[in-house]
Amino acid sequence: MYLSKLTYWSALFFILIFTTPLFSKDKKEEAARDQVLKSLCQYENISLAKHINPYFLSKLPEIKLIGILDSFKKEEGPCVSIEKIDKSNYLYNTGKSQRAMQIYLDENSRIRGLWFGNTTKYSDQISEVILQLKNLPGMKSLVFIKNNKHQILGLNEKKRLSVAGSSDLLLIKLLKNKISKTKSKWSQKLKLKKELKSIPGGQLYSWPVGSPITLQTLATMLMGYSDETAFDHLHSFLSRSKIEKESKVNRPFLSTSEYYKIKLDGEDKYLKLSLKEKYKHLQKLKSKKMTPHKKSENFSKLGWFFSTTELCHLMNEVKDLSLSEVNKGFAQFERYSYSSFKMGRAPGVLQYTQFFTSKTSKDSFCLSVTWNNPKGEITPSKIDALFGRVLSKFQ
Repeated sequence: MYLSKLTYWSALFFILIFTTPLFSKDKKEEAARDQVLKSLCQYENISLAKHINPYFLSKLPEIKLIGILDSFKKEEGPCVSIEKIDKSNYLYNTGKSQRAMQIYLDENSRIRGLWFGNTTKYSDQISEVILQLKNLPGMKSLVFIKNNKHQILGLNEKKRLSVAGSSDLLLIKLLKNKISKTKSKWSQKLKLKKELKSIPGGQLYSWPVGSPITLQTLATMLMGYSDETAFDHLHSFLSRSKIEKESKVNRPFLSTSEYYKIKLDGEDKYLKLSLKEKYKHLQKLKSKKMTPHKKSENFSKLGWFFSTTELCHLMNEVKDLSLSEVNKGFAQFERYSYSSFKMGRAPGVLQYTQFFTSKTSKDSFCLSVTWNNPKGEITPSKIDALFGRVLSKFQ
């Protein structure tokens, strides 16, 4: 009911007042416009009347405008931002939806014309993604989050699945925390150790033993390339006990060398052990030589298990690091002010986590999808298409 009234008055006053000259854009007027937009978004504790042209106010009293905004809040949640598209067009954003909005100001920066379009829920725009994901074989998890707290889409978003290299995010977060709280620095150098080299394949594996390498380089190799030797060096630097305080489900929290040694030794035998016995078994594996071998093509019940919600929160934790943008993933276009991507890949496992911020707003988004298919092949192009569809809606 409120929306229809507002639409009527908006159309009426657009016609009556449109002929008023628009003022020039300078810093002072831009600041005044921002203040008006803020008052519409945070209207509960602000007097709207002082921001409205007297003639417009006589036709649409403050109490009626508050009623309209209250109805939006009740149906869609509180306003979180009003995003500028161009001089007169905006998007009125809540945690769950957005609606087109037009606003016109007089020469005193007061509202002389206002229009709201119909709401479009984020879930309505991209709900087909969930249906497509459900149709894939195996176990799936998806979450799409705005500003690290408003969930737009979700499918088994709390379920922990095998994520392979996306587990690197936890080590990068813990390294960031350690550097901020101790005397460690990103420029601190470690020496490449023979016993911490993983299997062939990663870039650091070919580096000579004893080569100096900074914590910054190790973290960058993890973020951009999921380098397994980098993983094992940071695993040692941070210590298993400290890592497990942040990931109590992944216990023992394996290094990649341990992962492959267990597979060579027989993972079924390891999985049947109690937690205490697993730690003892890992001590025995230290003396076992890490021989070069081909990676198994079979899905493993070993590994690192995280939910898509956890991965998005981890991505949010590391977004302020310059190294986080080493791989921009699917959001490489100029319309994004920030983009960061992490992936994990193993037999029967595919994990994508994309974090991005639009240039036209301060809102951030995270899309994370995990697909485990123990009995069949993983086809990345199917997840690629889902990612492309979501990002096309949020530019």
